[in-house]
Amino acid sequence: MANALKDLDRLAKADYSKARVFFQMGKYEDALAAYGESDKAWKKMAELLFEKGKGNHGKEFLEKAKETQSHIGMCLFKLGKYTEALEIVNSAL
Repeated sequence: MANALKDLDRLAKADYSKARVFFQMGKYEDALAAYGESDKAWKKMAELLFEKGKGNHGKEFLEKAKETQSHIGMCLFKLGKYTEALEIVNSAL
């Protein structure tokens, strides 16, 4: 399981970094997709850790996912998808 978690974290960090670059370049669709992948990976990591009774570590990854969701909301806002952006941001709060 440790290797799976490391792989997921590595992928999540890579996607998050790509998303930040895409966002800065104004490529909001690409940023949205990359943030989405990062969000999924960190949620999966949290789920695995909670299943193994390691809730404190799981919470850490849920916080990363929550932060990523706020960035997803900003991408949606930049794309003019205001209702979706508001829903994402509200759910992340």
